[in-house]
Amino acid sequence: MRASELRDLEIDKVKEKIGDLEEELFNLRFRRGIDELDNPLRIRSLRRDIARARTVLREIELGMKVAPATMDRGLLEGSQESSEGLKGRDQEG
Repeated sequence: MRASELRDLEIDKVKEKIGDLEEELFNLRFRRGIDELDNPLRIRSLRRDIARARTVLREIELGMKVAPATMDRGLLEGSQESSEGLKGRDQEG
């Protein structure tokens, strides 16, 4: 699941999603101990999805919920300003 999809959900839904993912991860780990899994990489994918969901949940709790387009634009503008500042210093010295 993408972080942008998680950011569109309410806090309760994100918590519910984390619970569902953790349950699925538990079941896969249990099955891995008993027999072979069809797709062992699914465990890695679930761990990453859980981490992504927890990160989004923490962002929401801290009030850092920002639209992805705004965040990307801010980063690009900041990098252009800093590179222009370096050019000015090089010309002075």
